[in-house]
Amino acid sequence: MQISANFTLSEWSRSQLAARRGINNMIPESAIEAIFEMTRDVLQPVRDHFKKPVFISSGYRCTVLNTAVGGAKGSQHQARDRDCAADFEVFGVPNEELARWIRDNCPHDQLILEFYDPAKGPNSGWVHCSYRLPEDRNRRQFFGVTT
Repeated sequence: MQISANFTLSEWSRSQLAARRGINNMIPESAIEAIFEMTRDVLQPVRDHFKKPVFISSGYRCTVLNTAVGGAKGSQHQARDRDCAADFEVFGVPNEELARWIRDNCPHDQLILEFYDPAKGPNSGWVHCSYRLPEDRNRRQFFGVTT
């Protein structure tokens, strides 16, 4: 299912670990609205701005998958309470630059530059972004992003 000009719903549920372990990571209907809104307000604007594909490395996680990857018990990746989260990168764009652009231009709940280490290069780690509905619940917090 196409959810924006450049994104499909299946990109949000893709997981190598789920595939290897036979985990059904199907997105419940209750999560689709938040995923659609985050795609519209964050991921598609990122794609449009940088003019490069966005790779979602971890989007929706069912409870079994979240446990298998060692995710936090209340992880927004589980898309509960009208929240959702994704970990992603834009190849060819430094993760710090990507996070800074999202911080300054897109609504978000939490924006985290995870496992970023400038000594390991501009593409170390990834960007984690969460989103809440309604949009006014987004706290616009950011962690690990320089000025």
